[in-house]
Amino acid sequence: MSISEAIIGIMTELEPIAKTRDNPQQHYKFRGVDDVMRELNPLLVKYKVFPVPAVVDMRREERASKSGGVLFHTILTVKYTFTSAEDGSSICVTTVGEGMDSGDKSANKAMSAAYKYAMLHLFCIPTAEAKDSEGDSPEPQYGAKSSDGEARAKGMRTVHAQAKELLGWDHDRLHNFCISLFPGMQSMEELSVDQLRDVYRRLGSQANTDSSVPTDRTMGEQQKAEIWERAKLLGYPSLSSAKFQKYSGEVLGKLIGVDQMTRAEGDTLIMALDAEVDKQAASQEDADLAFYDGKEA
Repeated sequence: MSISEAIIGIMTELEPIAKTRDNPQQHYKFRGVDDVMRELNPLLVKYKVFPVPAVVDMRREERASKSGGVLFHTILTVKYTFTSAEDGSSICVTTVGEGMDSGDKSANKAMSAAYKYAMLHLFCIPTAEAKDSEGDSPEPQYGAKSSDGEARAKGMRTVHAQAKELLGWDHDRLHNFCISLFPGMQSMEELSVDQLRDVYRRLGSQANTDSSVPTDRTMGEQQKAEIWERAKLLGYPSLSSAKFQKYSGEVLGKLIGVDQMTRAEGDTLIMALDAEVDKQAASQEDADLAFYDGKEA
């Protein structure tokens, strides 16, 4: 059996792989590399096909994390050679994988991503959803990704509410503020989800330094909702629970209920919760990739 015949055989038997994993930070579902391996491995054995990876290019840079630490960002270009053990015929697939980590696993994550997408594309593995997500999503504009559409829309509403509530800014004033933060950007519609988060934090800082804005006012309902959204992701039962009050007390250096917090204190708490959510997401991803180091997940 040639490699082409083996690939067609695998595609014929391969079932769709559902997006069952959650990214709590960016609010989307995805298929993990171990999900792909679990489905493909028996068929690769059955049809006597094995992949051999070769890294043909690697780029690495350091980036600052939200908490002030260092993240290592690795981009790998990987060539996979799929060979038939029966007749020795082969086919090559080249793909790119990116990984980011605060330790020594950014290359592992990049390799994992490259492998997953090589498999997804070579074998045309569908999702288990009835519809393609692009079928019921508006066409992305200004370079925005369709998978980020819902998160971006929510982020846009949040920063508008933040600007109005904290600083009394209208859309035009907020638009000019955003343009000043990201040189070269022509419209707020070009902001990514991460950039919107940055705008949110900077608006809080702007309110704290703007002498025309009272900083001793208690936070509004919008800010409480932002805190609760993050607290839920971290498993806190409520904002009034003893567990959460202990956490907020450690962050702020004093025990105080959410209803008594100033907006500045609310911003500080939100930033701390963001860092915890990022840490939790990174831990989940590390667990998914732990088999690369021969560890238990």
